[in-house]
Amino acid sequence: MHVTKATYAELKDVAKASGRPLAVVVRSLTRPQRKGLTPEQFGLLRQLAGMATNLNQLAKRGHQDGFGAVADQVTQAAAQLSALLDTYTGTAGGDD
Repeated sequence: MHVTKATYAELKDVAKASGRPLAVVVRSLTRPQRKGLTPEQFGLLRQLAGMATNLNQLAKRGHQDGFGAVADQVTQAAAQLSALLDTYTGTAGGDD
């Protein structure tokens, strides 16, 4: 990134006044700000992470014992995932 000497001096002053390194100041000004997750979104992500772990375990067991041994559990996990996604997207009956 190229800046004028005047802009560089301003950035250095901001960094010094804030007690942060110049690189941190420049990054904070050039990167888009991220919004934090709401507690509801965080909860949904935790549920998705748990489901992903469960699906990985089912896949491993399916490879070991045959997929017929886990078919019912996979169907149940898919239904739970679908319900969670319906909750998140605000739709119902997503079997289109």
